[in-house]
Amino acid sequence: MNRFKYLILFVFLLNCTISSAQIDSLNVSFRAAQDIQTSNEILKKIIAYCKQDDGCLKLVYEYLASPPATEIKAKAYLTLSVFSYRAHELVKAKNQVLHGKEIAVKLKLNGDAIAQFNNQLSNVYRDLNDQDSAIIYADKAEKVWKNDKEKVWSAYYNKYLAYLSLKDYKNADIYLIKSYEDLKNSENRMNKGFVLHSILIAKKDRGTSKEFDKWLNEFLIFKKQGKGPLDPQHMGLVEMFENKEEGLKILEEKIRLLEKSDNPFDPPDLTRNILADKYDSLGRYDDAITQYNKILNSSGARSGGNIESFKAARMGLFQLYKKINEPAKAYENIQKYITLQDSSYAAIEKKNIAEFEVKYNTQEKEKNILIQQAEIKDKTDKLKTSIIIITALLSLAFLAIIAIRIRNKFTRNMHLKEKELQLQKIKELEQNNKLLSLNSMLEGQEVERLRIAQDLHDGLGGLLTTVKAHFNTIEKEIDNIKNINLYEKTNKLIDEACIEVRRIAHDMVPHSIKISGLRGALEDLKNSISTRGLECEIDIHGQKLDHLSAEKASMIYRIIQETTNNAVKHAKANKLFIQLLEHENNLHITVEDDGQGFDINNILSKKGMGLKNIDSRINYLSGKINYDSSPNHGTTVNIEIPIN
Repeated sequence: MNRFKYLILFVFLLNCTISSAQIDSLNVSFRAAQDIQTSNEILKKIIAYCKQDDGCLKLVYEYLASPPATEIKAKAYLTLSVFSYRAHELVKAKNQVLHGKEIAVKLKLNGDAIAQFNNQLSNVYRDLNDQDSAIIYADKAEKVWKNDKEKVWSAYYNKYLAYLSLKDYKNADIYLIKSYEDLKNSENRMNKGFVLHSILIAKKDRGTSKEFDKWLNEFLIFKKQGKGPLDPQHMGLVEMFENKEEGLKILEEKIRLLEKSDNPFDPPDLTRNILADKYDSLGRYDDAITQYNKILNSSGARSGGNIESFKAARMGLFQLYKKINEPAKAYENIQKYITLQDSSYAAIEKKNIAEFEVKYNTQEKEKNILIQQAEIKDKTDKLKTSIIIITALLSLAFLAIIAIRIRNKFTRNMHLKEKELQLQKIKELEQNNKLLSLNSMLEGQEVERLRIAQDLHDGLGGLLTTVKAHFNTIEKEIDNIKNINLYEKTNKLIDEACIEVRRIAHDMVPHSIKISGLRGALEDLKNSISTRGLECEIDIHGQKLDHLSAEKASMIYRIIQETTNNAVKHAKANKLFIQLLEHENNLHITVEDDGQGFDINNILSKKGMGLKNIDSRINYLSGKINYDSSPNHGTTVNIEIPIN
């Protein structure tokens, strides 16, 4: 007994080594896991320690609820749900799998991943007695796994259990058989044996004897193909026979088949114990003793085979000899049973101690690994932090360089713009100076024109008048001058000289501008042109023309006068059309003739004094001029001058 006390103490001390520090380390490793398999292995260790204690699992739940959502967290919820389901905490299992599925859907994981959550939901809803939901979720998993036999069988089996709970045996059996058909060629013997055993129970309860025999043979063949010893408790064959005689025959036949087998891993000892027990219950004591002795005399007994079978045989013989009142043999068998039991305890103790030592050493190694992982993670975190800091500094330096370059470029551009503005101001000043010079020149020209006109009118005009008066006196006194016609010629020339003087004076300073404005002056110009043998038409539209300053009106008049002079002198035209049109704040002037026209490029490249005078005045008035002409097609001059 002392050995067992020490063993219990050792187990207790070993369990105490799983401290809160170690569970903290497991939580750290769980958070740091980079793949699903590692995460689940660590989570299983945490669950094994915490069981279903939510307080112990608090850090796990907090991590799973924290952002960001990942596939690792989704699968962790699925693992928690499976363990809660096994612990029959069904509501918790349902909430956990729903959390996991929500993450999986949000991450748009593949169909296989979603199917795992749906299949687990089917398990949970079935045990919550919500069979409709169980069938719906099993159906969803089935649709995804329909081409994967290693997975779809579980969806079929869930449907089988749900329909079984609904007592819909027809559909239940359909899905049970479909489940086995997908597992028939599977290498997973545990799943295959599990489903086969369910089929045997189903056929025993509601199948024909022929169907039961068929599936019993299938089950026995399956068990015969296994590498390990047959386990009648797992097989569950004994309770399937209400007719004990029939059951014995089947078991005897099975043993006979097994004895013919050369498979050393498939001994019949376990089945012999079951058969001997059946013989004992039927009062066939000799047959029972024979079966027990065969177990004890088998090759397995001589080679130290399955000690549990031998112990069961000794105990069976003790009970049997005691029943038939043979105490000596009963005592002999119980003594041998105790010997086997002591050796079994010793083996168990030795095995457990070895296992605990291995477990302790494994835990120490895991602890060291976790410490190393924590140290590596700490170094990695420090390295990452350093990299982040260096990257941030380099980024700041790079941004600073870019900012300096942008600032320098901006400064250069500003300097260039300032320089351009200065140049523009210089040009504007030069232009203003030119305009001032032009204005002064034009004003000087006008003053000079006025002086010359006054001199012509007052001086030369008066003189010519006096000359004519003298000629009239001579007419009275000298009759002979008429006879030679000299008088008439001279008198005519003097009249023409007077007219020409008046014309020149009028052209130089049109007094009509002062009297009747630009309109009156242009009408006088029209009449003057008409007297020179050229048909002239003038068309004026606009009210602002009557309110122009004398200076601007004079400038516009000079421009039109010079343009018409060119038409009269050079165009050889028959008709002349002048139009003035106000539009918005501009005055549009058109002078058009039907003369011989000219080559624009040739004329503009050799501008005479007249064209230069026109351009100077238009520039002074900030206007624009356009010539449209070609040989033999007349000429049109379009002028645009701002009124304000």
